[in-house]
Amino acid sequence: MRLQSAYDLFLFIALFIVSHPSIVTLRSPQQKPFFEIGVENARNVEYSEAIDAFKHAIKLNPDYAEAYFNLGHSILQPAQI
Repeated sequence: MRLQSAYDLFLFIALFIVSHPSIVTLRSPQQKPFFEIGVENARNVEYSEAIDAFKHAIKLNPDYAEAYFNLGHSILQPAQI
């Protein structure tokens, strides 16, 4: 494919990005720390804090599958007395 103008190059890049959604779905800088906080809280059997952290990570990126998985896992844990 030979590009003949700057417009063709722009159009090619735009179509490439649109056709590859994984390029567009980037994690925000704060998202990962909230996820890591949730994982640490879950390890320490602090499930209500873990749930809050996972919900915040999901709010930052609604497509964050790992956060949804860990949120569900934290919700399903038996209540600690």
